[in-house]
Amino acid sequence: MISLTNPDDEKTLVQFDLRLPEGLSIKETGGEYAIDIAGRTTWRKHSLDANATGGTNATGGITRFLLASSSNATLSGTSGAVIAITLAASDLYQSGDVKLENILLVTPEEKEIFPSDVVFSVSTGIEMVNAVTKNNTVYTLSGQRLAAPKKGINIVGGKKVITGTVP
Repeated sequence: MISLTNPDDEKTLVQFDLRLPEGLSIKETGGEYAIDIAGRTTWRKHSLDANATGGTNATGGITRFLLASSSNATLSGTSGAVIAITLAASDLYQSGDVKLENILLVTPEEKEIFPSDVVFSVSTGIEMVNAVTKNNTVYTLSGQRLAAPKKGINIVGGKKVITGTVP
């Protein structure tokens, strides 16, 4: 999950482009993105739009987020998330850079602020392997020792790995 915060409540509008690496997408439930305005405001004061542009969400495209108030209401409080976005990884996703680009913040006086882009890494902590050497002890995720690795996720040499054939 990505939680976006800011240090003050003097903003009425937040806009940014979310660029996800291939294999990482915004989780969807019932055809809707799993995003929330996370307690810094209410749905009555602000509306949130998230629209995929430049490609689909599932193939590393860009999603533009716009959190705005039609009544010039500011964000509430000074701590906690402004927007919380739940991400989903494909079976083969290991790691990549998530980017927030074209960030725009607007104050009640309509002053526009353009912060620098933000980049951070998101990793599953699972490594892909095609084979496991006999010298490594193999365990299931629940800690049961195995004589040989099973197809799927195993603990080998203290690391989570996926064993089997990588397409």
